[in-house]
Amino acid sequence: MNRPRSTTLATPLAPPSSGTLTTGVPKRPSPPRPRGLTLWLLLAFVLSACGGQKEVPELEPSARPRLVLVTETGVTPLAGRTVSERVTVRLQGAAAARGVAFFLSGPEGQRAPLHVAKRAPFDAAIDPSALRPGRYTLTATLTPSEGRRVQASATFRVQRAQRAAQTYYLDCHAGDDRHAGTTPERAWRTLSRAHRAELRAGDALLLKRGCAWRGPLEVRWHGTAERPVRVGAYGVGADPLIHDGAWVNVDVTGSHVVVEHVEATMDTTAMPRDPTCDDQPYGWRVGFHLAPGAEHVTLRHVKASGHTAGVHVAKGARYNRVVHSAFTHNTVMSQLSRAHPDDDSGAWGVLLNGDHNVVAYNRFGDNVGCSHDYGEDGAAVEVYGAVGNAVHHNLSVDDLAFSELGGERGSRTRDTLYAYNLVVSRRQGAQFLVLRGAQSAWGPTANTEVYHNTVYLTGARSEGLVCYGGCSEGVLAAHNNVFWVEHKAIYADGPFSESHNLFWRSGGDPWLDLTGTRLHATSKIARPRFVDPDAIDFRPRPDSPTVDAGAPLARSFGADLGGVPVPQRGAADIGAYEWDGPLRASF
Repeated sequence: MNRPRSTTLATPLAPPSSGTLTTGVPKRPSPPRPRGLTLWLLLAFVLSACGGQKEVPELEPSARPRLVLVTETGVTPLAGRTVSERVTVRLQGAAAARGVAFFLSGPEGQRAPLHVAKRAPFDAAIDPSALRPGRYTLTATLTPSEGRRVQASATFRVQRAQRAAQTYYLDCHAGDDRHAGTTPERAWRTLSRAHRAELRAGDALLLKRGCAWRGPLEVRWHGTAERPVRVGAYGVGADPLIHDGAWVNVDVTGSHVVVEHVEATMDTTAMPRDPTCDDQPYGWRVGFHLAPGAEHVTLRHVKASGHTAGVHVAKGARYNRVVHSAFTHNTVMSQLSRAHPDDDSGAWGVLLNGDHNVVAYNRFGDNVGCSHDYGEDGAAVEVYGAVGNAVHHNLSVDDLAFSELGGERGSRTRDTLYAYNLVVSRRQGAQFLVLRGAQSAWGPTANTEVYHNTVYLTGARSEGLVCYGGCSEGVLAAHNNVFWVEHKAIYADGPFSESHNLFWRSGGDPWLDLTGTRLHATSKIARPRFVDPDAIDFRPRPDSPTVDAGAPLARSFGADLGGVPVPQRGAADIGAYEWDGPLRASF
């Protein structure tokens, strides 16, 4: 039976400041989000009288005043128009008058009275940069020399003109912070200068390849869904390196941001170490930190090694994507002590504490650390107190565990999806997935769905699915998976939703430790017939019992781990790969 993991996952230790460790993730204040301009509507009226007053033409008896846009080619009605740049509006057809009052009502019904001097031309300049986008009504009230007041009004829309995107450059060798930063030849030099830049939607900050900076790189900007802010690389050579920040290398507090082609690393030899546990480094070190409030952030084509967590998606960070990246050799333990027999934790590729995030198309490997409590600890993806996360189409090689789920009172993990992952490990005690029921202090990890994964664990004491503390159908559903596990393919202390899985180990007769249930009739004990496990090629051969043997699922995944559309024929295959005829290159 698997030992319960630490409750410290949600609050890992901070780095030592004076020789002692303190609890709690370091809190970094998030800058306020850019807000829309206040809706006190600014309407600047420009008098065009030059060299003396001009006579205002008399109103024709059959005409009525109207508001028009004045352009170089003439005038057009204001009503129904969209204004996206500074324009001139004229009250056309106005008679001689004692005065004119203008009122502008906006999206929230506010009105701003503005007046034009007597006998002056009735022109106004509207600047959309001072207005919130939306629908407005401009009303002009004319008080003539004789007779009753006359009103003219027009409704129009304000849409700010899209600003041209700006790219800034950072060069650790030839840059100069006195430069404008807007071309590679006039690049800035330091991260501190880049942090002072006010990047807006659509802008980019590019770091020169082959350069290295001591962290942190602070990504505090806010883009939009259509125009995210991008932090990336330019030039040739190795990806830019951010290294050895005090506790974090890349700290993302913004939203609608893309961070790509950046590498983060820590020098583990400079960290506190425990000589009684294989000289294990410990502390709180993060490669890419998605802080509370970081939303719609994409990390792609990034790398992280030498951390407690290659990526930490903090509680309050939501709707983010970690894709097409590599997280290997993150070997630092957050908690490492003899004081409590069950509190060690750390060495994660990705730590998910936030909700509704996606971890996909990544490579994990060797994320493991020495532990007093467990011998070794670590995982490719750790999920703690998080809701609605999806972990799919990833490759994990020689991690201690692929994923472990837990939570605590008031912050339980639920609705986690694992699909089309390939997990290969030769480590002793390696595990695929660890889940908890309601009887566990860290459970229940409710509604965990496990579909189309291929698991190949050949080390001693290895385990595939571990579901304890009251496993149930409300905790785990596992369908269409392949488990080749040398020690124990399943440990479950209660019945869960299971069908169309295949189990095997060297010599056959896999160990299935089930309580209160048995395998579904559609599940198989058979050799899966992979192409070449030694070469990490786990596609099925044409005679594999996995071909066309999968159950139809309500979810649609589009393609297998190798990009082959699913299904190829009437039914999907069991496992992470679909047989599509002639063999072709694997993941």
